[in-house]
Order: sequence, then C-alpha cells, then structure tokens
Amino acid sequence: PAELVATVGGGAPRRLAQRAQSLLGHPAHPPLTDLPIGFWTSAWLLDLLPGRAATAVAARRLIGLGLLSTVPAVVSGLGDASSLSHRERRLSAAHASLNTGATLAFALSWWMRRRETTGTARVVAHAGAALATAAAAMGGHLAFRSDDTQPSDSQSSAAHDV
Repeated sequence: PAELVATVGGGAPRRLAQRAQSLLGHPAHPPLTDLPIGFWTSAWLLDLLPGRAATAVAARRLIGLGLLSTVPAVVSGLGDASSLSHRERRLSAAHASLNTGATLAFALSWWMRRRETTGTARVVAHAGAALATAAAAMGGHLAFRSDDTQPSDSQSSAAHDV
C-alpha cells in the first residue's frame, strides 16, 4: 500500500499539491477535506431531524456536493502523501481506504435517494459518516504529527513572553 500511494500520488497529483502549497503557504489537503466533511455532516444532521420529508431534497443535494468536493481533496491528499515516509504512507493508505469506503457509502446513499429517502439510505449515510470520522482521526494524526506540532524550546518561551 505504501508503494501504491507513492506511485499514484507522484507525478501530476504531487505537482498540483506542491503548487497549491506554494500559493497557500501550507498543504491544501487539510482545508479541502472540510468541504466533503461539512456537506456530509450537514446531510447527516438533516437525516436526524424530525420531519425528514421536508429536508430530504436538501440532504440529497448536500451528499452530492460532498461527493463532488472529494475530487480536489483526493488529488491533494495523494500528492501530499507521496512524499511521506514509508510508515506514514502506509497510514495514508489506511486513511485513503476509509475515505474510499465513506465516499462509496455516501454515493450509494445519494443513489438510493433519487426517488425517495428511505431508512436504508439514511443507515448507509450513517455508515459513511462513521467511516469518514475514522478516516479524519487518521488524517489528523498524519497532519499533526508530534514532531511537527511540538514547539521548540525557543518557540515555547517566546509564546510565554507574549
């Protein structure tokens, strides 16, 4: 899996991720994940509300927007992951697998809702939300590795001086 991440994420995804990072000053993948997470969480919450018939169309549209917004998140994530260490690329592969499962679950839920929103479509979306949450926890570990987030002694003392 680690080699697959390096192979698939190299080339165009890596160049796009580097270009985005040079423009933003930080990797683009973490903020781009906010879009599918936000859309899917909003749909998930609408599914929990009473009177779901009134919000069914909005929930389906939010799921669709979440699906569309996965494309830039995937491309930037593959590009970023391709330059990680072998161990971190393995974790990235697990992160990507969970995200793939979440995306497939939400895609199935979206497809099931094309005529009417059923309980089954909502259950599938709940499974997608659980997978996306697990993937986000792994992604957080990758994005905020202890070696990147621990302030040096000079940074720590400077923070106390403010």
